[in-house]
Amino acid sequence: MERTATHIHADLYFMGHDHSVNVQKMVYLLPDARSTDGVGRVTAHTKVLVKTNAFCKWGGYGERGGFAPPDLSTPYAILKGEGKKGIEVRVR
Repeated sequence: MERTATHIHADLYFMGHDHSVNVQKMVYLLPDARSTDGVGRVTAHTKVLVKTNAFCKWGGYGERGGFAPPDLSTPYAILKGEGKKGIEVRVR
């Protein structure tokens, strides 16, 4: 997901079927087109990366492979319409 976030510009990313629930922020530099003095400027922006679990109960290859049972909690995002400060990620 981090690789995708370096190529595609967005504020929020979700990736499924990971083996753990994880929420992290990533700061990146974006060219600022408002620069009028001819000098290239960049502005720091924050992306929110959310990894969700596999949503599979324990058994099958996980049980055969000796993996621990997965956490079946569910991450979700609340978008408040207040720009990036309006993104809140919770886990249920």
